[in-house]
Amino acid sequence: MSHPTTPLPYDADIKAVPKTSGPINLLVHITAKPGKEAEVKKYLQGVRDYANSDKEPGTLVYNISQSNAGPETYIVYEIYKDEAAFHHHTDGATFKELFSKAGELVEVFHSRWYTEF
Repeated sequence: MSHPTTPLPYDADIKAVPKTSGPINLLVHITAKPGKEAEVKKYLQGVRDYANSDKEPGTLVYNISQSNAGPETYIVYEIYKDEAAFHHHTDGATFKELFSKAGELVEVFHSRWYTEF
């Protein structure tokens, strides 16, 4: 039996990829829904492993930290060579798989772009 999924709406800021000639940084705060912490962690680990592989050469840094206050909160710190590298990351199968289920797994998704100076 297939379960309907509700896609997680993108935080408005994630679509506003900075136009710059240098690396771009993304900081994402994710809070799993109650009871979904282990599943969110599994998906994040898959995205991280793919992002840190040779399949994403434009992903310079992809780190995930879990809150010491509780297993439901994560911070994802990402650095991409440029906008094309970010789009390559979001076009990947592991990223798409996470976001196809995010609506049922994730309670909070907040992102913010930063540029290096």
